Amino acid sequence: MTWAIGSVIALLLIYRLFTEPSRKARALSFSAMHARNSRNWTLAAKFYRRSHEFAGKLKEPRRSRMQAQIEVHWAAVLYRNGRLREAEDMLRSGLFKGEQYFAPQSELLVQGYMCWGDLCTDEGRHSEAEGLYRKALEGDEPSDNLAGMIFDLERLSDCLLNQGRQAEAEKAIERGIALETRHAREFAIRRGLDPDRLVLTPTSLPKLHFCRGEYDEARCLYRRQVEHWGTQAKRPDNIDLGQLHMQLALAEARSGHVDAAIEAYEGAADAFGREWCEGHPKAVAAREAKAALCARDGGGA
Repeated sequence: MTWAIGSVIALLLIYRLFTEPSRKARALSFSAMHARNSRNWTLAAKFYRRSHEFAGKLKEPRRSRMQAQIEVHWAAVLYRNGRLREAEDMLRSGLFKGEQYFAPQSELLVQGYMCWGDLCTDEGRHSEAEGLYRKALEGDEPSDNLAGMIFDLERLSDCLLNQGRQAEAEKAIERGIALETRHAREFAIRRGLDPDRLVLTPTSLPKLHFCRGEYDEARCLYRRQVEHWGTQAKRPDNIDLGQLHMQLALAEARSGHVDAAIEAYEGAADAFGREWCEGHPKAVAAREAKAALCARDGGGA
């Protein structure tokens, strides 16, 4: 009899363990992460919605802490799917909660600031984007997160260029290149290689040429990057093929290669439509830039 009672109690404990809201919320978030890796944004959003519902059953402060994590990641999925208003509302909510429970240098907050900055950039809100990129950079600096700072500075320099602030952008680009060089040398040392024999072409080098008005040099380097990353099955998070096409298009146009610029804009629209969504503002901006260049060129292409 005692054995039977013990078995029932054990089963009840196991059942409670596996149906406990926080465990269900984590399991659903894990499923959402896998859907994100497969670029199935719709499915990922569904998983995050269910995860958020289970997290809502927890008591404070666990509820807000878990919901903050879910909301920031859910917002990134909504943004990918072109649902910018919902994404921004979700970021506002998630970061408000997150700033109460996570340190400024936490990966969650930095990712949230970067995502919100990108969203603002897509809407031409460059001053707001700059503030968010700087908050992300301030979060990565105390821990000397080189990869994070390189990514932050890439976005910040783009933002400064969008505002016509070339001198400030050049300083941000140069700092990013110095960090990328340091990162590569430290990696070589860890692998037992001679860092002085390292041949490195920094990712931001074409941007530096563009910032300095050296458009032919910029277009050649951007074209190499587009050709290289366009053939890779996997790319680092800071490599956006559509954005590379856009940067190539600008360099081609500035150097007078209009047909090549139009082709690059077409490549950008295709990449954004494929890797984000067809109606995403990024894809729309690429098509509009192509149309404007065609009109300026007298209707060619």
